[in-house]
Amino acid sequence: MNRLTSLQGYTAIKKIDKGYSSDTKYVVTVDDTHYFVRLSDLAHHDKRWIEFTLLQDLELQRVQTHKAIEFMVLPDNDLSAMVMSYLIGTPADEIIPHLSDTEQFHLGLAAGKE
Repeated sequence: MNRLTSLQGYTAIKKIDKGYSSDTKYVVTVDDTHYFVRLSDLAHHDKRWIEFTLLQDLELQRVQTHKAIEFMVLPDNDLSAMVMSYLIGTPADEIIPHLSDTEQFHLGLAAGKE
């Protein structure tokens, strides 16, 4: 984390164990701002770079998603690091099972429009 410019002076790091990828994920706090950090094996570098640039494009289109902050290759650790804005909220997989079919349908429509 010390090598990532956007995280200089961080005050807290919390590992995130959710998700389907083998990436290591963290929420890092700098002052009162939270960032989502994803560390990926360099074998996935191209895929992660494409994801990062797509996030930049989505921001220009005002899509409500993570904002791409910083991307760095860490060859000494055989990793790439992606820093994004952190979206505060409850993960969808924890909420959706408690919604009615109609609510799930409308949520899906809203996500599709986004």
